[in-house]
Amino acid sequence: MENSFKYVFAYWSPVKKKWEVCNTYFILSKGFGENEIYGQFLTSNWFSHHHRLNEKLVPFHCAILGQKNEIDFKKTRNLLNFNNNAVPSNHDIHYQYFNFAEYFYLDLETIQNIVSKLKNEDVTTFTMRGYNKSKHRLSLNIRKYTDQGNQKICYTLPQFSA
Repeated sequence: MENSFKYVFAYWSPVKKKWEVCNTYFILSKGFGENEIYGQFLTSNWFSHHHRLNEKLVPFHCAILGQKNEIDFKKTRNLLNFNNNAVPSNHDIHYQYFNFAEYFYLDLETIQNIVSKLKNEDVTTFTMRGYNKSKHRLSLNIRKYTDQGNQKICYTLPQFSA
Protein backbone atom coordinates (compact mmCIF):
# COMPACT_ATOMS: atom_id res chain seq x y z
CA MET A 1 0.00 0.00 0.00
CA GLU A 2 1.29 3.44 -0.93
CA ASN A 3 0.81 5.33 2.35
CA SER A 4 1.96 8.67 0.99
CA PHE A 5 -0.92 8.91 -1.50
CA LYS A 6 -3.98 11.03 -0.70
CA TYR A 7 -7.23 10.13 -2.48
CA VAL A 8 -10.32 12.30 -2.97
CA PHE A 9 -13.79 11.74 -4.38
CA ALA A 10 -15.10 13.96 -7.19
CA TYR A 11 -18.61 13.88 -8.65
CA TRP A 12 -20.66 15.71 -11.25
CA SER A 13 -23.35 17.94 -9.75
CA PRO A 14 -26.30 18.02 -12.16
CA VAL A 15 -27.74 21.03 -10.32
CA LYS A 16 -24.56 23.14 -10.54
CA LYS A 17 -23.56 21.54 -13.86
CA LYS A 18 -19.96 21.18 -12.75
CA TRP A 19 -17.59 18.81 -11.00
CA GLU A 20 -17.41 19.00 -7.21
CA VAL A 21 -14.54 17.65 -5.11
CA CYS A 22 -15.21 16.44 -1.57
CA ASN A 23 -12.82 18.15 0.81
CA THR A 24 -12.17 14.99 2.81
CA TYR A 25 -9.60 12.31 2.02
CA PHE A 26 -10.47 8.64 1.87
CA ILE A 27 -9.40 6.58 4.89
CA LEU A 28 -7.06 3.92 3.49
CA SER A 29 -6.44 0.31 4.46
CA LYS A 30 -4.43 -2.52 2.96
CA GLY A 31 -6.20 -4.42 0.22
CA PHE A 32 -6.00 -8.05 -0.83
CA GLY A 33 -6.16 -10.02 -4.05
CA GLU A 34 -5.66 -7.92 -7.17
CA ASN A 35 -6.32 -4.66 -5.31
CA GLU A 36 -3.56 -3.26 -3.12
CA ILE A 37 -5.57 -0.59 -1.32
CA TYR A 38 -9.07 0.13 -0.10
CA GLY A 39 -10.37 3.58 0.65
CA GLN A 40 -13.61 4.54 2.29
CA PHE A 41 -15.59 7.42 3.69
CA LEU A 42 -16.55 6.69 7.28
CA THR A 43 -19.62 8.88 7.50
CA SER A 44 -22.31 10.07 5.12
CA ASN A 45 -21.50 13.64 6.23
CA TRP A 46 -18.40 13.46 4.01
CA PHE A 47 -20.49 12.86 0.88
CA SER A 48 -24.17 12.42 0.17
CA HIS A 49 -25.95 13.38 -3.03
CA HIS A 50 -29.76 13.50 -2.94
CA HIS A 51 -32.11 13.39 -5.92
CA ARG A 52 -35.90 13.85 -5.91
CA LEU A 53 -37.60 11.02 -7.73
CA ASN A 54 -40.29 13.32 -9.14
CA GLU A 55 -37.51 15.00 -11.14
CA LYS A 56 -35.87 13.45 -14.18
CA LEU A 57 -33.23 10.89 -13.24
CA VAL A 58 -29.75 11.58 -14.57
CA PRO A 59 -26.62 9.42 -14.86
CA PHE A 60 -24.12 9.66 -12.01
CA HIS A 61 -20.50 10.53 -12.91
CA CYS A 62 -17.66 10.40 -10.40
CA ALA A 63 -13.91 9.95 -10.07
CA ILE A 64 -11.27 8.92 -7.57
CA LEU A 65 -8.19 11.13 -7.75
CA GLY A 66 -4.91 10.53 -5.94
CA GLN A 67 -1.65 12.34 -5.46
CA LYS A 68 1.52 11.65 -3.50
CA ASN A 69 1.06 14.75 -1.36
CA GLU A 70 -1.76 17.00 -0.20
CA ILE A 71 -4.37 17.77 -2.84
CA ASP A 72 -5.33 21.36 -3.57
CA PHE A 73 -9.13 20.97 -3.63
CA LYS A 74 -9.83 24.27 -5.41
CA LYS A 75 -7.17 23.65 -8.07
CA THR A 76 -8.49 20.11 -8.62
CA ARG A 77 -12.07 21.40 -8.97
CA ASN A 78 -10.92 24.05 -11.48
CA LEU A 79 -8.97 21.45 -13.44
CA LEU A 80 -11.99 19.14 -13.71
CA ASN A 81 -14.20 22.04 -14.84
CA PHE A 82 -11.59 23.59 -17.17
CA ASN A 83 -13.49 22.74 -20.37
CA ASN A 84 -16.87 23.92 -19.02
CA ASN A 85 -18.52 20.82 -20.46
CA ALA A 86 -22.30 20.65 -20.23
CA VAL A 87 -22.10 16.86 -20.20
CA PRO A 88 -19.45 15.23 -17.98
CA SER A 89 -17.23 12.46 -19.27
CA ASN A 90 -13.96 10.63 -18.83
CA HIS A 91 -12.34 13.42 -20.88
CA ASP A 92 -12.80 15.87 -17.97
CA ILE A 93 -10.25 13.88 -15.95
CA HIS A 94 -6.77 15.22 -16.71
CA TYR A 95 -4.93 12.00 -15.93
CA GLN A 96 -1.47 13.51 -16.40
CA TYR A 97 -1.95 15.75 -13.32
CA PHE A 98 -2.61 12.91 -10.88
CA ASN A 99 -0.61 9.93 -9.64
CA PHE A 100 -3.88 7.98 -9.66
CA ALA A 101 -7.14 8.78 -11.45
CA GLU A 102 -10.15 6.65 -12.29
CA TYR A 103 -13.52 7.57 -13.74
CA PHE A 104 -16.77 5.82 -12.83
CA TYR A 105 -20.21 6.09 -14.41
CA LEU A 106 -23.61 4.91 -13.23
CA ASP A 107 -25.87 4.91 -16.29
CA LEU A 108 -29.53 5.92 -16.33
CA GLU A 109 -30.88 2.42 -16.99
CA THR A 110 -29.00 0.99 -14.01
CA ILE A 111 -30.22 3.81 -11.75
CA GLN A 112 -33.82 3.20 -12.88
CA ASN A 113 -33.45 -0.54 -12.14
CA ILE A 114 -32.07 0.16 -8.67
CA VAL A 115 -34.83 2.66 -7.86
CA SER A 116 -37.57 0.32 -9.08
CA LYS A 117 -36.29 -2.53 -6.88
CA LEU A 118 -35.75 -0.47 -3.72
CA LYS A 119 -38.58 -0.14 -1.26
CA ASN A 120 -38.86 3.02 0.82
CA GLU A 121 -36.13 3.24 3.50
CA ASP A 122 -34.19 0.39 1.86
CA VAL A 123 -30.46 0.67 1.20
CA THR A 124 -28.41 -1.21 -1.37
CA THR A 125 -24.74 -1.15 -2.25
CA PHE A 126 -23.88 -0.86 -5.92
CA THR A 127 -20.36 -1.49 -7.25
CA MET A 128 -19.00 -0.01 -10.48
CA ARG A 129 -15.87 -0.97 -12.37
CA GLY A 130 -13.36 1.65 -13.45
CA TYR A 131 -13.44 3.10 -16.93
CA ASN A 132 -9.68 2.70 -17.45
CA LYS A 133 -8.98 -0.43 -15.41
CA SER A 134 -11.76 -2.86 -14.57
CA LYS A 135 -9.91 -4.00 -11.44
CA HIS A 136 -10.58 -0.55 -9.96
CA ARG A 137 -13.93 -0.58 -8.22
CA LEU A 138 -16.15 1.98 -6.56
CA SER A 139 -19.10 1.07 -4.33
CA LEU A 140 -21.84 3.48 -3.28
CA ASN A 141 -24.68 3.03 -0.84
CA ILE A 142 -27.95 3.98 -2.52
CA ARG A 143 -30.97 4.64 -0.31
CA LYS A 144 -34.58 5.39 -1.20
CA TYR A 145 -36.49 7.47 1.33
CA THR A 146 -39.25 10.04 1.80
CA ASP A 147 -38.47 13.56 3.01
CA GLN A 148 -41.34 16.01 3.61
CA GLY A 149 -43.57 14.10 1.21
CA ASN A 150 -40.92 13.87 -1.54
CA GLN A 151 -39.50 10.50 -2.51
CA LYS A 152 -35.73 10.71 -2.96
CA ILE A 153 -32.67 8.60 -3.56
CA CYS A 154 -29.35 9.27 -1.90
CA TYR A 155 -25.86 8.22 -3.01
CA THR A 156 -23.43 8.07 -0.11
CA LEU A 157 -20.50 6.31 1.60
CA PRO A 158 -18.18 5.77 -1.38
CA GLN A 159 -15.61 2.98 -1.05
CA PHE A 160 -12.98 2.19 -3.65
CA SER A 161 -10.41 -0.49 -4.30
CA ALA A 162 -7.40 -0.17 -6.57
